[in-house]
Amino acid sequence: MRPVALEIALKTDPGRDPDKQVNEDACVEEETRFGRLVVVCDGMGGHAGGREAAELAIRTIQEAFARADDAAIGRDVLAHALREANRRVFTMTTPVEEGGGGGRPGSTVVAALVHEDGIEIAHVGDSRAYLVHAGQVFQLTKDHSMVQRLVDEGILSPMDAARHPEANKILRALGIGPDVDVDVKPQPVLFVAGDVLVLCSDGLSDMLSPGDIMAVAGDAPAPQAAGQLLDLANARGGHDNITAAVVRTKESARARREPLAKTVIDTNPHSAGTSPTGTLIQVPSPPPRTAVETRSGVRSRAIVTAVAVAVLLVGAAAAIVAIVTHMERGGAHRAAPPVVEPLPTHKVMHPEVELRPMDPSAVPSAPPLPAAEVDAALEPLLPLDGGRPRRR
Repeated sequence: MRPVALEIALKTDPGRDPDKQVNEDACVEEETRFGRLVVVCDGMGGHAGGREAAELAIRTIQEAFARADDAAIGRDVLAHALREANRRVFTMTTPVEEGGGGGRPGSTVVAALVHEDGIEIAHVGDSRAYLVHAGQVFQLTKDHSMVQRLVDEGILSPMDAARHPEANKILRALGIGPDVDVDVKPQPVLFVAGDVLVLCSDGLSDMLSPGDIMAVAGDAPAPQAAGQLLDLANARGGHDNITAAVVRTKESARARREPLAKTVIDTNPHSAGTSPTGTLIQVPSPPPRTAVETRSGVRSRAIVTAVAVAVLLVGAAAAIVAIVTHMERGGAHRAAPPVVEPLPTHKVMHPEVELRPMDPSAVPSAPPLPAAEVDAALEPLLPLDGGRPRRR
């Protein structure tokens, strides 16, 4: 795999706490067959035990990359290396077993593998990875800590978590058990030339907000940025060992497959002069890319558009026909009854006709019937006899 043009600087410092002047942090960067490997570890479990655990984890990760098959995928090699480091640290002899004191040695770890397709990120514990891109900063990892779990469950606000007495109590670390769940991003994080990747231990992220990291590392050369990050953390108190690895990209990844997560909640504690915790760190828009559209693509879109319009027209015509048919059928079965005008109580005469009383003398009388005709009409009947008619 072709190496990516990068500018890298690593800095570590014991901090200002007199009881922590043995630096238990460790870091490394090297070119591998799978890309540029950058690792930061934060040891724990007593001065000697913590430092030894961090250094053993670094060596184990380097050895895992050296032994990996050429056909392996870089992301898988990174995850395997961290799991192997966990097994090696877990088998360390503890200070208690040697008659010393303290707890079981362990270490947090955050690792990045930068190659031409993007950045693979893996971590265990509360060491973090940030990406400065297009004037914004993004936290790429989520702490495996008690307060982060309480924040995820809605029990604590991010600001309350930063001041919680158990803020530095972690739930995962290398060496705590024979196996460990390693968080590995499922897709590489894409970058463009000028982006800055920062890996750090909690000695830095406890003292500096994401905004501080962006302000320092956004424009400065990598060696200057790394030194200034440590100086600022020490100026804010430097209560723990401090480590920062700054990686500035000088070229862009060759492909963009997936954007970063939409939002990441920052739960870092903040110091005076920094922005409050709990703000949403928004994901940047992908870098502008020039799209070349072929004639076939234009023709295909035109055909699809024409078909869609035709379907809409056919659907509209069918709806109109259905409505008209429904109305006609409804009219045949439910015709309104004819309106019947009430008959007038009197006959209406023509307005020009004048009604006048009739003179009986003016009506001619009918001529009397002959007596023979009358007798012939009455011949079938006889006069009533006892109220009953009888025939002759």
